[in-house]
Amino acid sequence: MIKDNKEKYGKRVQSDLWINEEDRFGHTALDDAIKYGHHKISDYLRENGAKTKGGEHELDLINAAATGNVADVKRLLVSKVNANAMDYDKRTALHVAAGK
Repeated sequence: MIKDNKEKYGKRVQSDLWINEEDRFGHTALDDAIKYGHHKISDYLRENGAKTKGGEHELDLINAAATGNVADVKRLLVSKVNANAMDYDKRTALHVAAGK
């Protein structure tokens, strides 16, 4: 059972706290740290093997670039969201921002 949990949730941060455990909305602690701009926490979580659900923050970055939301673009980039992620047209956030 512990082996199965380790494969699913990653390593333990403390006793019974799994680093990649999801809340009832399907988000990990790293997802929330990125969403709310807690950069030091997101760095700590990444250093300890935390992962995001994948794709959500990259899409937020592209949308922020498309709408000219500089504050969100900065927040997401500081949180080390993949700036090379592409949308359905294979455009990165930089492509989208440059086309505005």
